[in-house]
Amino acid sequence: MGLLCHILILAIGFTLVASAPEKPPVKKSYRGHKIYKALPGTRDQAELINRLEVLEHLGVDVWRRPKTPGQEVTLSVSPRARGNVERFFKQHAIPYSIVIHDLQSMIDSSYESTEATSYAFSLTQYNRHDDINDWLDSTASSCGSRCSIENIGTSTNGRTLKVIKIGKSSSSNSKAIWVDAGIHAREWISPAASLYLIDKLVNSYNSDSTVRSLVDAFDWYILPSSNPDGYEYSYVYDRLWRKTRSRNSGSSCFGADPNRNWDYKWMLTGASSNPCSDTYAGSIAFSEPETTAMKDFMLSKSSSLNMYISIHAYGQYILTPWGYTEDLPSDYNDLEYVGNEGAAGIRGVNGRSFTVGSSTRVLYAAAGASDDWAKAVAGIKYSYTLELRDTGYWGFVLPVSQITPACEETYAGIVRMAQAIM
Repeated sequence: MGLLCHILILAIGFTLVASAPEKPPVKKSYRGHKIYKALPGTRDQAELINRLEVLEHLGVDVWRRPKTPGQEVTLSVSPRARGNVERFFKQHAIPYSIVIHDLQSMIDSSYESTEATSYAFSLTQYNRHDDINDWLDSTASSCGSRCSIENIGTSTNGRTLKVIKIGKSSSSNSKAIWVDAGIHAREWISPAASLYLIDKLVNSYNSDSTVRSLVDAFDWYILPSSNPDGYEYSYVYDRLWRKTRSRNSGSSCFGADPNRNWDYKWMLTGASSNPCSDTYAGSIAFSEPETTAMKDFMLSKSSSLNMYISIHAYGQYILTPWGYTEDLPSDYNDLEYVGNEGAAGIRGVNGRSFTVGSSTRVLYAAAGASDDWAKAVAGIKYSYTLELRDTGYWGFVLPVSQITPACEETYAGIVRMAQAIM
């Protein structure tokens, strides 16, 4: 065989290898992972628990961090890290207990009815991204002139970000409310709650005077699936995936935390520069196409937006800016009043108590978050992050049986907040 033939064979072989599709990831199992509760009694103990994030590579995921002594902490711990974590608790005299002995069994139980009807859209189950977008199109079509759909951008993997507008006004200067959901992929109750809100605003307009007054008063812009790549990845491969799915140069780890990626006090505190961290803020602010699309759309409507609501889970909070400092906005009393109205609305449905306050004071510091950006840059006076149920038993894997009550109380809270600013 001549030299030319050898070169051609090598070139063809290289081409085949280079163009071979990336192997799909193996579905992650949480078999044997345990959920721990710990109760730091001092500020030093609380700060020490926050440092457990350095064991993230061993499978330690701090679901709920301590802000103050006496605040319960929730951690997911892999079998590999269990010994380290328990030694840590004992060494620092931090009381702890295991409340879930097998996280995978918990995940399986929350999946059960969802997988049985995964191709039939329903407001009482967790729906896939494409099914959500199809439902938005259908809902807007049936709604008539009060509704429209706008594709505001695409994700890293080409999935469409669809916003539904619900309202009577055609003026760009009308009053408006923005609601986004699903920024963190694993928080499935978040998109579900936004879909329930859309359904009520659209289908109860003619029968419910409260809905009619809110739709007549505001244009509602709602984005139910704002991190579609991460959401789909959490559905198919890793139920507890949090970030986007962008490639990080020089790292084998994917994605950025889209709620640390906004260009206001970016990377100041509560975020990581490590691409493998769940709180990785991205290589630069707005590195992610998803956050960039949201930013551009909100800025185009900023003159009319009166309220910003980002739906998350979990913990039962109504959070206000600021997330980067314990200082409060000058109009915090106004923000607190509307937040308290929302908490009262939620409490009136199922008796759930939601804590109202700034993120840094009642939860933890998180710079580069969407609610801070919405207030400081987009100029939206009333800016909130809603952390839905529960307070830690189910955490991110809230079962299907709790979708409806969670959505009902969230809807009631948002209605009260909108009424308060109307």
